[in-house]
Amino acid sequence: PENGAEILNESELMDTDGSVYRPDRVVICGNKVSVIDFKFGDHHIEYEKQVSRYAGIWRRMGYKEVYAYLWYVQDGKVMQIL
Repeated sequence: PENGAEILNESELMDTDGSVYRPDRVVICGNKVSVIDFKFGDHHIEYEKQVSRYAGIWRRMGYKEVYAYLWYVQDGKVMQIL
């Protein structure tokens, strides 16, 4: 990317308990991280918990600005998870 961001596609992410996760996409630009998970069906609260977990891991790694998103591809909707 022109802004110098690093894009990670399906890269493994390990939590403090040793659990390994694989978010669909992570964009790192300086101290800002955006975690994006693509979904192809209906909305489920479990998806929100999943992407929040990913974001929490990045926060614990010391990143100050971490954002989590669900992208419902078929509907073209992007939902930010707080």
